Amino acid sequence: MRFYGKNFVRSYTDKRVRSFTETRDCLIWSVNKVNRTCEVRIQGSNVPVIAKFPQNMKQAPSWLRKGNAVQILHRSGIRGSIYIVGQGTTSPTPLSGDAFPDPGGLPDVMLSGGKIYATDPNSLGVIITAGTYRINDVVYNLTSEVNSLLYGQVPEIFYGQAVEIFYGDDMIFYLDVAPSVGYYRYDAFCVGEDGVIDYLKGTESVDPVKPTIPSDHILIDTYILVIGGVSAITDAHIGMLWTEPVASSITLDIEGEGISYSLPYDNAGTPGDTGDDPQYAEADIVISVLDQYGNTKTGAFPTVLTKNVGDGDLWSEDSSYDTEVTQTISNTYTFKYRREQLLDNAMVVFSVSVKSGTNIFELVGIIELGEDT
Repeated sequence: MRFYGKNFVRSYTDKRVRSFTETRDCLIWSVNKVNRTCEVRIQGSNVPVIAKFPQNMKQAPSWLRKGNAVQILHRSGIRGSIYIVGQGTTSPTPLSGDAFPDPGGLPDVMLSGGKIYATDPNSLGVIITAGTYRINDVVYNLTSEVNSLLYGQVPEIFYGQAVEIFYGDDMIFYLDVAPSVGYYRYDAFCVGEDGVIDYLKGTESVDPVKPTIPSDHILIDTYILVIGGVSAITDAHIGMLWTEPVASSITLDIEGEGISYSLPYDNAGTPGDTGDDPQYAEADIVISVLDQYGNTKTGAFPTVLTKNVGDGDLWSEDSSYDTEVTQTISNTYTFKYRREQLLDNAMVVFSVSVKSGTNIFELVGIIELGEDT
């Protein structure tokens, strides 16, 4: 008979290890969801043991929290192989020391009210509603009584201060003027134990960062994104998250709609040429690419402008005159439309298609041709 030594030893070892695989109840002392580990303590010991919860737990179950009894699986022979496998049936107690972890104080939080809304009509002011909040386990009131300081003043002079009480205990605060176009800023309001609302003006940047809330203060509602160039805050700005500007929409503006024939082409057909032969009337068709904040977005955007209905033709630098012209535009570009003055009045319909990456933006524009005056 021949023995295969390695296989025999391995099989014998695996059987012995399996016989010592065991589960035991323990108490969760802390949870680290980032590293997917827990600090637990088993019966009769104050020594913390680090146990993992499996990667296939996509969301931590409700019972996986500090102070709960859980069951761990410990496999002998595999160093550090300790996993939480389910809820425990009993709460183990140590030989000495605390039987349960310190639950800690209640979180500092807004309990009621404390919401931020845009004013109506919109302005650089926001409305903060009255409410209650908790700091260091003490409940305080957020009211106009503490914050009504400057009645009847010009709002723009007192940025970041309550200047008027409105709708009972609700308060109006004014933000500083917006940064220049292309820059952004996060602003916030917070309150501490004194009940005074503090205005936190962020730093304007092309990549804004939220201001830090001071210690022993809580954030009121949420942050406000102040977009460069705006003159008023809307509800959309409250809680808005800044993202990298991308092409999000286009606009089509027809200048000279209802053509009065005041800008003729000469026979050479040069756009804008006011030669002696007033054979053609013209209009500008201005296409702009905008980002999600309403600012023009610079890039290279292949654009197609098509005349769908009516007389006349179009012009672009790349295509000259045709019923369909193309142009790669940077952010804003002016196409031309022309027609003979002697044609009957008619409606002209255009469509424009602008490509940005894999996105295509389309619009339709209409010119109602006016009479020759």
